[in-house]
Amino acid sequence: MIKCIRRVVLILLLVFFCSFSVVKAASYTTNYILFSNIASGNPSGLEKPNYRTPIPISGKRVNGSTFISLQELTLLGAIVSIDSTDSDIWYVNINGQLITFCNGSTNYTVDYNYTVIDRQNDTIQSYPLHYTGVSDLPAQIIDGVRYVRFTDAAKQCGSLLVTYNSTTNQAEAFHFRVSGSISAHTDNNTYIVGGPWLVNWAAKSTWSIAPHFKMSEMWSRLSQSSDPDYYNQIKISVKQLQVAENVRHYYNHDSPMTINCAFRSWAYNRSISNVARSFHSRGRAWDASNGAYGLYSQVYNEFKGSYSAPTVPVTNIYRSRVSGTSADLSQGYEIEKMPQNSSTWLHMQTPPQEGSDM
Repeated sequence: MIKCIRRVVLILLLVFFCSFSVVKAASYTTNYILFSNIASGNPSGLEKPNYRTPIPISGKRVNGSTFISLQELTLLGAIVSIDSTDSDIWYVNINGQLITFCNGSTNYTVDYNYTVIDRQNDTIQSYPLHYTGVSDLPAQIIDGVRYVRFTDAAKQCGSLLVTYNSTTNQAEAFHFRVSGSISAHTDNNTYIVGGPWLVNWAAKSTWSIAPHFKMSEMWSRLSQSSDPDYYNQIKISVKQLQVAENVRHYYNHDSPMTINCAFRSWAYNRSISNVARSFHSRGRAWDASNGAYGLYSQVYNEFKGSYSAPTVPVTNIYRSRVSGTSADLSQGYEIEKMPQNSSTWLHMQTPPQEGSDM
């Protein structure tokens, strides 16, 4: 009943915004958009990745801003729909989050409802998160087609970087789900996504997003001056949060576990590794201090199972031999080989639940 009442209140608020937030656009010219995956290797500049499998899209230029049709967000893996009782309310479902836009309103909302097992207390904890955002121009219908503000929509759908190319006069979004075809890469994880484009984002640092981990432990940590548009950006899978809870319980004796690095924004990842592609930037990796109990060695022993060592898919990675079995306590997938430069920590990552290069 409470959830139903909350849903009705949200819809009523959006209808209110629809009625009073309309901003008339002066012009509707074509504004080209490029969706791209992120190429491997070292990009030439800090601000822009190399293209990989690009998809060109015809958007709209509205009062100097780029708009994308609601339907084109399916190229990022979203499912779009219209409210059955109010055609001015539009939904974007992607990786466990519901983004709600309203025709004529600059306001949009973001909702999650996921669960994480608290291993310490053997309970299932629910996390109904709710964010709000405000665009500089409202969602609107142009020539019978529903359009939303490109920058806000692409960022909230999980794009790593959204930028404007002044040389080609096109807006660009770099997202790991882009496949270069009509279908996005499949990824069935739920991701918690957010950043400074949302209202009062910095104040959400203390929000619990798992039984023993808060938002600030998982978001990007480059300074605001170094990364102003993506300061404290986050994209982290619920699966990765569950792995953190598992390791904390089984291998850290239910003691606090220090996460040194989880999600990395584009600029943060470049500052750390000077490469374009990272499981941290995909939202499926974190680094934890080795701690008093030697987390790395314990997870390594889990990964090897009854063998002499885990498998080695690439030079610097170990992959678990017991994934999906009763012996798989962490539910992790891969760890980095240690030590590195005489230091040891636990780098844990999980797959996209799909396959290839996601």
